This record gives sequence, C-alpha cells and structure tokens, in this order.
Amino acid sequence: MFLEIPFFFFFIFIPDPLFSLFICTIFVIFRRLSFVLLSAYDFFLSLILYSLFKCSFFWFLISFVFRFILFSTYFCFSLLFSFIVFFFILFSFFIYFFCQFFHCFFLYFLQISFVFLSFFFCFFLYSVIFFYFVFFRLFFRCILFLCRFSL
Repeated sequence: MFLEIPFFFFFIFIPDPLFSLFICTIFVIFRRLSFVLLSAYDFFLSLILYSLFKCSFFWFLISFVFRFILFSTYFCFSLLFSFIVFFFILFSFFIYFFCQFFHCFFLYFLQISFVFLSFFFCFFLYSVIFFYFVFFRLFFRCILFLCRFSL
C-alpha cells in the first residue's frame, strides 16, 4: 500500500504533467482494484471452505455476515481513497499548469508544499485504514473462534 506514496513526487521530477498524471492514475486504480479483488478472493474462498467442512448453518451465517461487512467496508474505503488520491493528483496537475503559465515563485512553492502535504495526508490515511482492517480482522477472527467452540 505504501508504494503509491512516491508517485506524488512525479510532479516535481517529471517535466510532463500529463504523463505523470496518467502514470499515477493508472497505478492507483490498479492498486485499489488488486486489494478489492484480493478481498473478494478471501471472501469466496472462506465460503467454499466452510461449505466443504459441512459446518452448521449458524456458523456459516455468522461467517457470511462478517465477511460481507469486511468486504463491503474495504471496498468503500478503497473507492474513497482512490477518489481522494485522484483529487490530489488532479489538483497537483492544475498547480503545475499554473506554475508553467504564470512563472510565479509562489506557485512553485505551493506546488512543492502541496505534494508534501499530500504525502503526509496519504501516510496518515494509509495508517488509519491499515490499523482499522488489522483490528477488524482480529476482532472477526476472535468472534468466529468463540462461535465455533460454543456450538
């Protein structure tokens, strides 16, 4: 997940903003889709494994509900984060355009500061999402473990 952060520095080092915008957008979209597909794979694999082991309907229903909650929240967070990252990329592109058009030192400073601000914002957002899903999955595993041995 942290591999997306250095792509914001393309706006400082790559002179063509359209190329950097294209690279960043494609990279962010494929990274988000890969995590969504991985979550869907985990979801359907768990359903297949639970059905193969012929567990009780109550255990199957609980696991299905928790997996659905985990998958839907992960999908929503991924979509939200993709839009936020795309907004940062687009806004950096417009700042770059105005810097090239007006040749203003203040706009160059604004562009560099915005890239660093987006870097720290993405780092903070990644940390929040990462810890949310680590603790949510841990909570999910504990509840399923307790339900399995209580039946």
